[in-house]
Amino acid sequence: MIQVAVYGKGGIGKSTVSANISYQLAGRGLKVVQVGCDPKHDSTRLLLGGRTQNTLLDSVRSGETDVGDVAAVGKNGVVCLEAGGPEPGIGCAGRGILTAFNFISEHDIINDDTDVVLYDVLGDVVCGGFAVPLRHRYADCVFLVTSGEFMAIYAANNVLRGIRNFDGDMARVEGIIFNSRGGANEERYVEAFADAVGLPVVERIPRSELFRTAESRGVTVSELDPGSDEASVFEGIAGRITGISEGTYSLHPARPLNDTDMQALAKGERIIGRTEEGCRRGLALNERETLRGCGSAVAFGCCWNIRDLDIVIHGPSSCSYYFRASRDRMLYLQRHLGDRPDSERVTCTDMDEHMSIFGGNEALRGKIEGMIGRGSKNIAIVTTCVPGIIGDNVRDICRELSERHGVTVIPIEADGILNGAAAQTRAVALKSILSLTIDEKPVPGVFNLIGHSDHVDPVMRNSDDVWKILDGLGIRIGCRAFDRCRLDEIRHLRRAVMNLVYDDNLVVRSISQCMEEFVQVPTYPHPLPRGLRESLDWIDGAVRDLGIDPERAEAEKRRLTDEFSSLTSDLRGDCEGAVALLFVSINTNLDWLMEACGVIGIKVAAALCPVVNKYQDEVASDSLRVPEGIPVSYGCNFDALKRKVSELNPDIVLGNIGHLADLKGPHLLFDSPPPGIRGAVEYMRRISRCVKVARL
Repeated sequence: MIQVAVYGKGGIGKSTVSANISYQLAGRGLKVVQVGCDPKHDSTRLLLGGRTQNTLLDSVRSGETDVGDVAAVGKNGVVCLEAGGPEPGIGCAGRGILTAFNFISEHDIINDDTDVVLYDVLGDVVCGGFAVPLRHRYADCVFLVTSGEFMAIYAANNVLRGIRNFDGDMARVEGIIFNSRGGANEERYVEAFADAVGLPVVERIPRSELFRTAESRGVTVSELDPGSDEASVFEGIAGRITGISEGTYSLHPARPLNDTDMQALAKGERIIGRTEEGCRRGLALNERETLRGCGSAVAFGCCWNIRDLDIVIHGPSSCSYYFRASRDRMLYLQRHLGDRPDSERVTCTDMDEHMSIFGGNEALRGKIEGMIGRGSKNIAIVTTCVPGIIGDNVRDICRELSERHGVTVIPIEADGILNGAAAQTRAVALKSILSLTIDEKPVPGVFNLIGHSDHVDPVMRNSDDVWKILDGLGIRIGCRAFDRCRLDEIRHLRRAVMNLVYDDNLVVRSISQCMEEFVQVPTYPHPLPRGLRESLDWIDGAVRDLGIDPERAEAEKRRLTDEFSSLTSDLRGDCEGAVALLFVSINTNLDWLMEACGVIGIKVAAALCPVVNKYQDEVASDSLRVPEGIPVSYGCNFDALKRKVSELNPDIVLGNIGHLADLKGPHLLFDSPPPGIRGAVEYMRRISRCVKVARL
């Protein structure tokens, strides 16, 4: 059996060519199957007397499995199949081609006694679905149908690019079928293109009224006038196909032109024939070219942290599983903080192959209606890549159901293919939610807090002094933005005079930037403090910048100083003479750690910074902020750390880089402690214990 793919631009005549070739091949006594791979499903019409047939995707949609409904026998006994496609503007036609081919395979429609399978394929866009016949287990050889019009030649060149992606230098192209439109100099354009890509023009189809007559009668030219010059063209192509199967005709590799030569072709200039290079698939070498992290998962996390917001994940069940499994804090929140179970808050449309072809609008509508029926008042719709690609009408569905039921349904179109990776999609989610804020005047003394987190470590969780400090200064928090807040608090974000940030990282920056842009609430640039010195300085700044009462500030500073002295009285000089080495990222706040080391008597000998991760540290400072006299080495890897440890023989290595866990010597991995003094003091105790054990 030989399998042949006929590619060409839409409307270029490839279906007419394919039907005539199939008719001629079947006339030679061969069993021929023609598969139309164009959503408009008209490839086999001339073989069926002008009528259209049921498509494979019609059967998939209806659930019918009777092969007789989709496999029609046409003129000369040609078995006719049409893949079909979804409704225009809905679903994914390319994915439908994949499904149609799976249907053919599962139902053994093309069996072992078939001699030729001919695929008639749309060549305008060679995406993953329409490229299926190019894959090795389908098309053995490819014909390109083109006229002298530039867009037809452009489509043919794109098909060659697709073949090269799959095959490299493998020979699988038979040649070009020139279907004349009667334009001036078009034969010269086609021949120039053929010469440049190294392919023969295997046949020239003349401009003829005979084709129009045959079309009107619903037959092929080969049937209408078998002895005509027009019919002899297809007889010649049929002979080539049988010759290929017998080994008398050779095939050619795909040598697509680059953009420069395609432009020269359009201008009628001389074409050098430089092959398109670099189109074979491979991993991106530039980090910015990749999608770093699932954007939909990040959007889901933003929604999850709003306690009274239920979530519909519009996508496959695998995405839903990944989103839930990746939220490590969920189990903690549900067990310890009284949140409703995940099963009550989150549902998924469970998009399958059927929905990815024909659209998931109805499934989405049903899930939202179901949640509303169970009493949900606030619902977020988080889309994944699939509905974004196929074009589901999420916004209109959300608007319609919001108005009909008087509830809040927020569309968060977070699919990474259209919006980008985690950072970009977080902004999409935040803007969608922030669109609900109410326009109101700020209330003096009210602030929003961005980036607060409940530490999983129970000791660190109990060391969070932030509420004591804020209460002592008379600062009232209106909303813990996107951290276990409620949607009503989000609506009233504009009541705050300013945003305070819990910590300084990319996530907090992205939230604060969105809130500044869409809610017009400015952000205080200094994050909440860690350690005593930083806390005292922060309070002084709050008096100056935030209008805090100086007397309250002094009282709070005295309280912190007294408490710090009490908590560290048994730790002072505990590790006198010990030496530490730091292995930290370049944007680490070390003020609290330097203070901690000074209190317990540790000297920091040196600091090493690993290679900066451009994704996580895009806004990192140029250098690590350490006290004068501590040498810093940049661009260090784990091997450099081990060499430094061997050189200095420190009592302990302190760091926030995960690789530190692989170090054999004494080490302590730390994270940023909670604001205030007690988190920093807890790290003092841990460092002290580690040094004492190492000295035993």
